[in-house]
Amino acid sequence: MPHPSKPLLYVGIQRGGNLNGISYFGGNCFLATYDLAARQYVSNLYLAEVENGRSDDASASCLAYDAENGSLFVGMFQSHRGICRINESGQEVLANFRFARGAHNKHFPWVDPLSRAVYRDKLISVNRNNCELVVLNMLSGQVENAVFLGDAPNGPRSVVVVDDVAIISYPARQGLIFHSLSQPS
Repeated sequence: MPHPSKPLLYVGIQRGGNLNGISYFGGNCFLATYDLAARQYVSNLYLAEVENGRSDDASASCLAYDAENGSLFVGMFQSHRGICRINESGQEVLANFRFARGAHNKHFPWVDPLSRAVYRDKLISVNRNNCELVVLNMLSGQVENAVFLGDAPNGPRSVVVVDDVAIISYPARQGLIFHSLSQPS
């Protein structure tokens, strides 16, 4: 994903990262920041979580940029980490927005936040395994609203916001779901 005004490109990479020079057994997911003007990578930020000497098999599923606060949001597929809020230079995790496994998530210990959108001062996330749309406080990660979108194989896939409406792609439920963000649920 390109930075909206600087010559930076953010790239989520599933394999090959290292933490303090150590590459662990497992995925070793990281975020690489590439400076387009200098034509070189300027940072690599390890995102995988290491437990008992093993890296999780996470990958950065989708990135969204918050220009007002100068931070990047990275959804972590196959990870308990949820969504990482990262500083503009791509060098520091500012916060982890973790999600609890929902009642409709019968197969995985994580929620897979596959898509997100910035809406005013909120972060909107589609959490595939929980079959939900979540509205979060962009800075704290506190869940302000969670909407169950219906149970179906593979859950919802992506979200975009147009005006005050979240439009969710949910192929297993025959298409699109429209959810007003300006009306309480």
